[in-house]
Amino acid sequence: MDLCFRVPIRLKIPVLPAVTLVFDRAEMIVTGERLLYKVSDVAK
Repeated sequence: MDLCFRVPIRLKIPVLPAVTLVFDRAEMIVTGERLLYKVSDVAK
């Protein structure tokens, strides 16, 4: 999976966060901060 960021032409590229995606039970981490948390026994 690739991530894309829009940066204006004359702007210096900022430091981008490290991104980790794990979709077995939904977990997403951006630079060490969880944005999605593991959930068990959820109706689909």
